[in-house]
Amino acid sequence: GTSGVRSLGASALGGTALTELSLPLLSRLGEDALTPSLQSFRFGNKNLLYIDARAFASLSSDATVIYGSTLAEFEEALKDETWSEGRVVTITCDDGEIAP
Repeated sequence: GTSGVRSLGASALGGTALTELSLPLLSRLGEDALTPSLQSFRFGNKNLLYIDARAFASLSSDATVIYGSTLAEFEEALKDETWSEGRVVTITCDDGEIAP
């Protein structure tokens, strides 16, 4: 399975038809790493280290994105201010949501 994956590089899933993905150990999410077909994406924990530019840009607004820790932990991982560029999806954390 994919549950042990720790890093998704730039455009890693581009062109795939994945609809669900769960990466609890993810520590890095690359630029444009996700695919538009993804409807459900669960990722990360308090060990999330880095979210690259445009990390969620390819997802549609009706996709479900769940981050496995707090808003504060998520914000700590945001080392690139362009991470939300093009983002239309809401990210649900343990203690709240990050709206587009």
